[in-house]
Amino acid sequence: MARLALAVGILCIISTVLAVKTLNDDLAPETQVTKTWCDSSSFCDDGDICCRTAGPDFTCCPPGYLCCGGGTYCCATANKMFESQTTKSTAAKKLH
Repeated sequence: MARLALAVGILCIISTVLAVKTLNDDLAPETQVTKTWCDSSSFCDDGDICCRTAGPDFTCCPPGYLCCGGGTYCCATANKMFESQTTKSTAAKKLH
């Protein structure tokens, strides 16, 4: 019975180690995302464009969109005049 308990314990440890390794492997590509720098401390994800707001901050618009409304939203490039074709901008990320 003691051998069975030991075997089960070892399997649990191996399963936990493999789960943590898999979780870390899944996170690795996210840390390799290239950045579009807005200034020396603010950036957007690669492919996004930086939009300057009225203040010192930046927002980000996805590919195919332009900055509109002072950086508060993004307009589709082909339909810049039609505000129904908009998406909300996201705050630029900051270096810590």
